[in-house]
Amino acid sequence: MTEDSGAKRPIDSHDLFGDGWEASLTAILDRQRDLLGQIDALSERQATLIESGEGERLLGLLAQRQALSSEIETLSCDLDGYRKRWKEVAQWADDAARLGWEASMEGLARTATAIAERDARDHEAIAKLRDELAGKLAGIGKSRAAVNAYGPRAASNPAYTDRRG
Repeated sequence: MTEDSGAKRPIDSHDLFGDGWEASLTAILDRQRDLLGQIDALSERQATLIESGEGERLLGLLAQRQALSSEIETLSCDLDGYRKRWKEVAQWADDAARLGWEASMEGLARTATAIAERDARDHEAIAKLRDELAGKLAGIGKSRAAVNAYGPRAASNPAYTDRRG
């Protein structure tokens, strides 16, 4: 008796994600946690720089955040395959690993939310500073106009001259 070579075997985790997928998923989540932790720390410094008006240092900090955010974006793309097939991932993983991954994802979401809330406050603070600066600049322009109104006037050269007398 021969085996039926046309029979389909059930798909398993290695078919979808390859060998070592559990370690890969854990590494992605760990790296995202580290990167978000760095962004969180930078976000706290950001608020201080805004309050102190240190624009140059703020721009440097924002450049650092952008680099970290780009790496998170790449990792998120790597994580998409696991997210889309989470039911299968959860089914194939042992309970401890699954619970650990879920706790990691919840922690990432909490940290990202805290950063977003802090950024919203910082955005409002920057907008307020911008408006104050615009008001000061407008006041300077008005002051100059007032001072110039009392200053010597330049001689005007008439455009038309009556030469007939």
